[in-house]
Parts: sequence; structure tokens; C-alpha cells
Amino acid sequence: MPDSKDERLLPTSVDDEEGIKGFINRLKETAQTSRWEFERPWYENILMYLGKHWYNYDRKIGVFRPKLLKPWVPQPVTNRLASTADSIISTVGKIDPQVDFRPATNEEEDITTAEVCGRVLEVIKEEVDFEQVRYELVPWVVLTGNGFLYQYYSKSREYGMVKIPNLKCGLCERESKPQEVQAAGGMCPECQLAPETPEQGLTPGETYEEYPRGRLIAEVVSPFEIHADMEAGRFELSPYVLRIRSWNIQHAKNLWPEFAAEMKADSKNDITQKYLEKIAHTGAGSESSLTGYGGATSQEPRITIYELNIRPTEELPEGLYAVMAGDLLVEKGPIPYHDSEGNPIIPITHFKYKQVPGRLWGKTPVDDLVPKQKQRNELESFIMLIINRMAAPGWFLPSNSGAANMSGEPGWIQEINTAATGGAMPVQQQGMDVPVSVTNWLEKIDQDFEELAKTFNIIKGQAPRGVSAYSALQLLDERGQAGFADIFLNFQFGWKRWATYALDIFREYADDERIRAFTDEVGSWAIEKFRGSDLTGKVNVSVETGVLAPRSQVARRAVIEQALNLGIMNPQDPQVSYQILRMFGIPELAPGDVDIDIKEAAWENDTLLQTGTIRPPKNYDNHLVHAGSHRKFLLSAKFKELQGRAAQGDQKAANAVMQMEEHYSATLMFIQMS
Repeated sequence: MPDSKDERLLPTSVDDEEGIKGFINRLKETAQTSRWEFERPWYENILMYLGKHWYNYDRKIGVFRPKLLKPWVPQPVTNRLASTADSIISTVGKIDPQVDFRPATNEEEDITTAEVCGRVLEVIKEEVDFEQVRYELVPWVVLTGNGFLYQYYSKSREYGMVKIPNLKCGLCERESKPQEVQAAGGMCPECQLAPETPEQGLTPGETYEEYPRGRLIAEVVSPFEIHADMEAGRFELSPYVLRIRSWNIQHAKNLWPEFAAEMKADSKNDITQKYLEKIAHTGAGSESSLTGYGGATSQEPRITIYELNIRPTEELPEGLYAVMAGDLLVEKGPIPYHDSEGNPIIPITHFKYKQVPGRLWGKTPVDDLVPKQKQRNELESFIMLIINRMAAPGWFLPSNSGAANMSGEPGWIQEINTAATGGAMPVQQQGMDVPVSVTNWLEKIDQDFEELAKTFNIIKGQAPRGVSAYSALQLLDERGQAGFADIFLNFQFGWKRWATYALDIFREYADDERIRAFTDEVGSWAIEKFRGSDLTGKVNVSVETGVLAPRSQVARRAVIEQALNLGIMNPQDPQVSYQILRMFGIPELAPGDVDIDIKEAAWENDTLLQTGTIRPPKNYDNHLVHAGSHRKFLLSAKFKELQGRAAQGDQKAANAVMQMEEHYSATLMFIQMS
């Protein structure tokens, strides 16, 4: 493998086309000989997950082929590996990253940015469809031990266009595009004269230009596509990142039309791309052995895309970003993304299941489940052979009895020549049961699955038989959670890096407004607008250790039960009981309709802010719910602002404050009387 510290192997500049192509080709050649030990288990894990179990790996040509067995050998598949992997995916998929932002200094700009970052991140999550992204990422991490999230800003026209007016010069009256004015140093590109009065300056003109609105994209990338320095230990320390993928050639021609005439389809000789193609086309019943074990391959012409990022060096101070389609260099330039201090960043986040010391790639428990699944399949096949050959009763027939084709069907009649047999009759031999040692072995394998993957009953949401005490359930939950400590910690680091990259890109590229609609602390709808320019300060990003670890439903219910027994929670409070029922998934069992009561109380709070008045409490109100909602409102920033205006002599605000306090007191009186 090329020495990552040898600068002579790197391109000399962003314009060094031959150097860029040569570097990509060297990395590609290295990958052909050094990655198969990782890619083969990744592909095998996915095959096993899909139910493709009876195969052999041909080391000579590096492909999987169906096993050549006798026709009478059963090939059963009870896919415990898939069900176990699904339990892990479900547990890991519940990880909800809670990211905190703290100002880097005590400067007002940093403090303001830290306060707004959390809300901007919610806007980003909605824009990138965060729940869908997480749903796609987790299976890759669980099945291969590795997954990547590539955060970038797309300026595709499919995300809409915005109209930006051109700037009109007050001296020569020429209208120029904003980028032309910027290139001219903020002056009119035509006359290049500094205005002496505001009227002579640049003002919005009557013409405008349309520009792509752009959108933040979070793309899940498989480990098959990512190439980095495997001796770096950590992905963030690799001096380069190369992504290799296969596209429909027509898509590439549409994206880079100036190179369309020169583009040619690839010969598909890269084993990594073949693995990805096989995964895409493998179905439940396909048994193809063409260059691998999987379904049919795509017949459409395709081209390989190489996307290269090189971190800054002395010769590449802004780093390098380049794209090669086939053998054509279609894009080249400095890295387009930067952090808050202007340093180039490669916004690709590596998520691992388990860290292996000194190794770039992570490890997954599915690696250990594969041999167990094969062992289980072979044992089941052995059991079926016992049943098929030995379990059915057999007959011993005397010679010359004349008996033949003894079917054993109910009501069956067979004539026998007893004179020829000396009176001897056929004897039925009972079949043999499957040995107990074999069934015990099968149970032991199933227990090994749970032990290797740490998917005990409570992780699956099932309380073990005979266990109901809170302390016992808590201990079992902690035992199960301990088995997932590695992935919880690695996801913590991963989401922290992703949030940092996402905010940096939003700061740099989000010129157009993003709108966030939310329910405030008093239940009223509110609207916030954000731009990238709102993030001018510096912040530190963190995720609290242990916050990400999700609890199973059984464990959550045990915690609630303990809290109720200790008197920490009041089940007589309608809002508390409503939240408990929501957690259990049965909010419809709440007395009355608490959700309507909560919305009604929030409407009263909002009406007071809008009109300065509030209706008196009614007999039919749920006064406990109203009192809780109104108390939150009385302690909110909005009510304190209202009190401040009242203190400054605003009569309308003073009346509103008085009405709210009287309304709250009247509500408490209703509660006391009931």
C-alpha cells in the first residue's frame, strides 16, 4: 500500500490532472489486493441475513457458489441470524442523539450561536429526513460493523429555485449580477466608481437571476464504497478518502454533459462493485452462481465514479476534491466545505459497531453468528435425515412370504403365504427418535446466539418467565445494555461529528431562509426562521455519555412502576397518567380526553397573548390539566415579557397579567371544591 506520508504520491496541485488520475488509479489497484479480507465477510453477513446459507467460497476466483450436495441431503434454513440481527437493529435504531451546544468563549456572538444551534439542528434533521437516514444507516452498521454518512449541500434544480435581484448602479445605471459585484470588490463592474451619496450606490434593480435554492443531503454510504488509509487507525486521521460507486452511464452524461461524448461504459471487473450489484439484485429465491452467489445482474451500461478528497497538505493548502467518471476527470478543485474557522473538512462520518485496536474497520457480532448459523443448519439437516430415514417404522418380512409393497396405510390388507414361511409372520420395527443429545445441542446453539449478540429477552421487550420484580428486571436490562456499550459509545461520537459537519455546511451554504414550526413551552404554535448567517459564532458540540442508550419497553415500565411505588410520580395527576398511557401505547384509555383538555388550555394561554383577555374557568373544564398548563405559562419567558411591559406602564399588558393570575386562582378553587 502507498505510504500515506509520501508526498510524492499526492497530486502537486488542484490542477495536476495526471497526478490526480494517477493517485486514484494507485488507490484502486491497492484496494483490489488489500480489501478482500474485509469485503468478503461483509458480503457473507448480508447473504446470510437474506437467507442464502448453503454455499462455499471459492478462494481461487473470489466468489461464492452454492454447495454441491447429494439430492437427498436436506438444506433447511431457520434463520436465527436474521432474527437476532433484527433485534439488534431494532435496539440500535432507537438511539436518539441528544446533542448539546456550548459557546466556545464568553463572547456574545458565541453565546447567541450556541442558543440557536439546537433549533437549527432540528431544521437540518427535517431537511435531510433524519428518521429515514437513521433507518437506512443502522442495518449497514449492524451487518458489516461499519456505515458512513455523507453530508453535503446539493444545488440541484429539483429542490427549487430562488429569485435574486440584480444590483443597479446609481451612477451608470447598469444592473449587474451579485457575483459580478462581489468579484469587482463590491463596486459596479462597469464604472468601478465609489459612490459619494447613498443614491449613487448599488440598489436592487428591476431584473433578477434564478439560482438553485439548494438542500442539505445526508446520504448513507456502504463500507464497500469507501476507501481510506487502513493503517490510519481512525477514519478522521486518513489523509485521503476515496469513494467508488457505479452509476447508470446516462445519469453521468446528464450530470457532466461536456464530457458525455467521451464517456464509455466500464467492463465491470471490480469485485467490490460486483458485491454491491449482487446485493441489489439478490432475491429470496435466486440461486445464480455467476461471479458470486446472488440474483441476476444489471444489464444496463454503467460507469464507475471515483470521488476523491485529500486533506490539506503543504502543496494542497485548501485540500483537494476531484471526481473521475471512468477515466475522465470531470471535476477538480479545493475542498468545498469548511468549519467555523475556515479550515477545509471532509464531511463523511464513520459509524462503527465495535472498535478494534489498531484497525480502521469496525467489528460486528454478526461475524461471530455466521459460523453458529452454519452449524445450526447442518444440525437441522442431520435431524431431518434421522427423521426421514430412521423415524418411520419398518417391516421385517419372512422369506417366501409373498408380501410386497407394504404401505402401512390405515386399513391396509396384505395376503401372506404362511405355509411357505413355516407360520412366521412379518414383524414391525418401531422407528428411532432423534437423540436427546442432538436436540440439546440445538438448544445450546440458540443460547449461544443470545450470548454472542447480547439479545436477551428483556432487550427484545419480553420479561423473562417468572421475573417481575423491578430490581431483577433492572439488572437484566443493565446486563443487556452492557453488551451494546460499544455501539452506543461509537454512535455518540458519530452523531457528534455529523451534527458538527451539518452545522458547518448550513453556515456556509444556507443562504435561503429555513422555517421551523414548533409548539412552544405553553403549547402554542410558533414559527422561527433561520439562515446560515445566524451561525456566526463558535460553539463546542457534545453528547452526554449514556444518554443515547435506549431502554426496552419492559425496563421502562419497571422504572415507572418503581417511581409510582416510591411516590415520585403522582398517578392522580391527569397529565402524568396521560403520559404514562402514551408510553404504554394506549393513550385512548385516559379518562376523558386529556389531549383535548391540553389543547384547550394552550388555546386559552395563546388567546391571552393575542387579545389580552381570557375566559373564566367553566364547570366542564378539566381543572387539573388547565392548572398545570397555566402554571407553565405563568413561569414562561412569554409571560415574564408581558409582566415587564406591564411594569413599564402598558395598560393592556397589566390587564392581561391580572386576568391570568385571577384565572389561575379560580382554577385552583375549582380543584379544592372538587
